[in-house]
Amino acid sequence: DRYLDVDHAWGGGLDFKYFMARYFGFGLEGYALDARQAVGTALGTFTFRYPIPTSRFAPYVFAGGGVIFNGSRIDTTVDNNGAVFHDVQHDSDSRGLGQFGGGLEFRLTPHVGIMQDFSWNVVDGPKNNFGMVRGGITFAF
Repeated sequence: DRYLDVDHAWGGGLDFKYFMARYFGFGLEGYALDARQAVGTALGTFTFRYPIPTSRFAPYVFAGGGVIFNGSRIDTTVDNNGAVFHDVQHDSDSRGLGQFGGGLEFRLTPHVGIMQDFSWNVVDGPKNNFGMVRGGITFAF
């Protein structure tokens, strides 16, 4: 990944969703990653879920878009002999971000659950895309 400039990173975030109906909802999400420097995102999402009748499971898929900021910018330069050099500059380079994925929620109670999913993040520019495994606690109000 050229935007994050690392092979892996840890992070955390929040996702607020409003389900307008039983099966779909809209959300606002943000997360930060420790990728040699703090990299943050802000995006809007659409989620489709299917709560399986008479069970505590609800598989879901989601897609969204927004912005990722404070990543690396890699500039490639070529000298007169054809040698390629990569200069990594760490600055607040912001890019467009698309995200899609799917997962599973398990409700422990009618208002508290746990979730696990995978998201694929598509970042503007060559070789910037990355995948992310996420887990967390859900609260339904």
